[in-house]
Amino acid sequence: MTVSVPVFHFDTIDSTNLEAHRLVQSDLVMAAWVRADEQSSGRGRSNHRWISERGNLYATRLLRPHCDAAQVAQISLIAAVAVHDVLCRWITAEKVALKWPNDCLVGGSKVSGILVETCPSNDLLVAIGCGVNVAHAPTGLSYPTTCIHKHRDGVSVDEVFRHLDEALDVRVSQWERGCNFQFIRQEWLQRAHPLGTQVNVSSGHEKLSGAFAGMADDGALLVELGAGQVQRVYAGDVNMAGAA
Repeated sequence: MTVSVPVFHFDTIDSTNLEAHRLVQSDLVMAAWVRADEQSSGRGRSNHRWISERGNLYATRLLRPHCDAAQVAQISLIAAVAVHDVLCRWITAEKVALKWPNDCLVGGSKVSGILVETCPSNDLLVAIGCGVNVAHAPTGLSYPTTCIHKHRDGVSVDEVFRHLDEALDVRVSQWERGCNFQFIRQEWLQRAHPLGTQVNVSSGHEKLSGAFAGMADDGALLVELGAGQVQRVYAGDVNMAGAA
């Protein structure tokens, strides 16, 4: 299986997303993968540190999506579905679930994370950062973690990367530059935690608790607060009962 775009592979780097930004600023590429065996300054959503020891996958896909800027947030959900596709090659699908907006959990423990950023450019370019725990699950965090090797031995980082490249291309094609988001939304919902799961959401100084009520047509998280009141959430850290 060949990879669809050029790959810039580093032994050690600060961050694959940061390197993707540098490639754009130097006008070197508009479509590529950036990979690293180890990151010194890996980060996830909300600037959380992403522990990046050797043995896991750290990769960023530079993509020119040809969509409206308002639709870029959908790419995070597309990437989550693609990572879910990859994990289910080696882990029973019933054990793998998506947590809004883009975390994959296995048995309630986090196995991957995604960070999507726009890159300063004359064209709309996005950097889709993907971290997948293959051989190691970081410890000492405020949430449980796991890795592929705890569920299936012998899976290599290169295998995960190649299948991620393929799955992301398929899902982006299905999305059709934002014209077919409702298909991706349904795919995401089929892979999410059951409706009614209790959730806690933190966004800045605001916190709310309620029941997971699905995803709105625009990709927002729906939280039922009680008495039929449903609130849309567009940004924040989400905790689900029994999950990360």
